[in-house]
Amino acid sequence: MIQNARLAVPHGILFLIDPTNVETIVPEHESGVLVASTATCIAVGTQPDTDGEIAIDIGPGPLPTEGLAKRSTKTIHAPGGTVALVTSHFQRVLEMAVPPGEAVVVIWTDDPVLPARIAIEVKEQRPA
Repeated sequence: MIQNARLAVPHGILFLIDPTNVETIVPEHESGVLVASTATCIAVGTQPDTDGEIAIDIGPGPLPTEGLAKRSTKTIHAPGGTVALVTSHFQRVLEMAVPPGEAVVVIWTDDPVLPARIAIEVKEQRPA
């Protein structure tokens, strides 16, 4: 099921994490990098809250991606079987259940620097 939200994002950054994982490590900030990650957290830059709200879709796919470009494919460790999109204040924006373990995350945005529209596809890691 696709979930969506509209919000002004504090500090212009969102984090995708498993909120049950006490060993989450946030990636270091890299200037000019839209998507940064560790094994347990994916950071996505957005337009700052001073520029208004952004629109976010999250789900297992397929997602509406017209007008968006694929920016990154990452893997996240979600041992608790949940991934949540949170703000820098740890406010949960959207949350979805996933099979415990690794999940593949594909991020689409409307802008390569300060996106106002983001689609995040989260799917189960398939064995090779």
